[in-house]
Amino acid sequence: MTGIEQIWSTCLNKNLPFFSFRKPGQPLFTGIGNKPAEILKDLPEDPLSCPGFIVSPFDTAKGFFLIRTHISFAGDSVSPATVSKIDSLQGLPAASTEDTIPNEVCSQERFVQKVKKAIKQIEDKKLDKVVLSHPYRINGNHISKVPHIVHSTLKAYPHAFVSVLNLPGHGIWIGATPELLLSRHGNELATTALAGTRQVSPAGTPWDAKNIEEQKIVEQYITGICRQFCTTVEALPTATARAGHIEHLLTKINMKLPAGTPAAPLLRALHPTPAVCGSPKEESRSFILAEEGYDRCFFSGFLGHISSATDFDLYVNLRCMRVTPHATTLYAGCGITAHSNPQKEWEETETKIDTLLTLIDS
Repeated sequence: MTGIEQIWSTCLNKNLPFFSFRKPGQPLFTGIGNKPAEILKDLPEDPLSCPGFIVSPFDTAKGFFLIRTHISFAGDSVSPATVSKIDSLQGLPAASTEDTIPNEVCSQERFVQKVKKAIKQIEDKKLDKVVLSHPYRINGNHISKVPHIVHSTLKAYPHAFVSVLNLPGHGIWIGATPELLLSRHGNELATTALAGTRQVSPAGTPWDAKNIEEQKIVEQYITGICRQFCTTVEALPTATARAGHIEHLLTKINMKLPAGTPAAPLLRALHPTPAVCGSPKEESRSFILAEEGYDRCFFSGFLGHISSATDFDLYVNLRCMRVTPHATTLYAGCGITAHSNPQKEWEETETKIDTLLTLIDS
C-alpha cells in the first residue's frame, strides 16, 4: 500500500471520520476527525464559517453532516510524523449502518413505469422537468477495496472533483462529480448549470432537442436564483464537458455578492437544482420523494471543503457509490422532460452505472 492508502485503511479500521478530495489540477487533500461527524439540523445563517468538510443529503430535512478536521495534509505521500499522529488517535465505537433498499426500485420495469408517470405529469403541466434515479446494489463487503476504488476513480476522472469520505453510521462514499454547486473566494462566486447526457461523441456533434431543453431549464433556474442575491451574474457560453465515458452540456456562471453578505441564503435557494431535482422545485421534489421508492441519502446532495465563510468549494454529489459492511450501492439518475423516451432514460442510467462498475472491477 502507498502512504495515503495506509492512512485510509487505518482510519477505516479505527472507525474515524475522514475525507480526501482532489479538485481538478490540484493535489489530493486529506482531513481526519477525532470525533463523530456533527449533525446540523438546519443551515444556520452562515454555516460556512465552520471549517471542515460538509455533506448534505438530497433531502435537507435529514440534516447536514460536518467533519471537523483534527489532522490534515496535502498530497499522496504522508510524513512519518503525520502517520504517528494518526496511529495515536483513539478509535471510535462501531456504528451500525442501515442499508435497506427495496429490490423493486432497482428493476427496469419499475423505473420505466416511474418515467412514464413523470412524463404524464409534464404533459399535464404539473412539472417542466423531474430527475428520477435508482440504485444498483452489489451484496457483500467491499471495504478492503476502497483504496483501490479511490485510485481508479482519481485516474478515470482527471477533470472532476473526486472524493472519498467515511461517515460512521452512514457508510463510505466515493464519487467523481463534474458539477460545481457553489464556490466562494472573497466576494467572487461561481456555479455551473450542467445537464444532458450522451456517450462521448466526435467534436462538433450537435446535441438533440431533449438534452438542450433539459440543460436550458437548469441554466435559467440557476441564473434566476443568483440574480436574487448577487450584484452581477455572468453566464458563459454553454460547452460540452466530458466525464469519463459520457459527456454533458455545461454552462459556467460567475457572480458577485455584496461585501459582507453570507452565502448561506443563496446556497439554500440553489439546492437542489433542476439538474438533480427538477422544475418547479417543490413540485418535482415532492414527486421524487413520493415516487422513487428509496432514500437517496447523500446521492444528489452536496459536499465539499470549507476553509472559511468566504473560502469554500461545494459540489453536487454525482457519480457516486456507498460502501458498507453489507453492500456497495451505486447511484444513477436522468432528467425527464416532455421529449423523454422511457427506455432510453433507463439505458442512460445503466450507462452511468456501468461506468461506476468499471471503477470497482478495474
